[in-house]
Amino acid sequence: MRTLVRSVGRASIGGEPLPSCFKSFESSKIVMRRSEVSMFAGAPGVGKSTLALALALKTNVPTLYISADTNAHTMAMRLASMISGKIKQMLKRNLILMLDGLKQSYKKVAI
Repeated sequence: MRTLVRSVGRASIGGEPLPSCFKSFESSKIVMRRSEVSMFAGAPGVGKSTLALALALKTNVPTLYISADTNAHTMAMRLASMISGKIKQMLKRNLILMLDGLKQSYKKVAI
């Protein structure tokens, strides 16, 4: 553990910068660093969870993601939407249809 006096003026002590993935972050000089905790705060519904998920996806580094108010299903649908470029509702409908098809196939095989 380093003391405040030993840490001042030594930026290299922090984790290495993660790849920048948003132009607005670059222009505002916002840098996310490896091995550091970052917390996004704001009003409900402004996109904090979606921003954190997008950063985790776009930086392509192992990430611990914790959300106190968003369940795993919602986050999985958001992630699937980000990866595929499809609207969440369309993804959910297609997944339900696919699962129904798998269930029907399983019933035929089981009989």
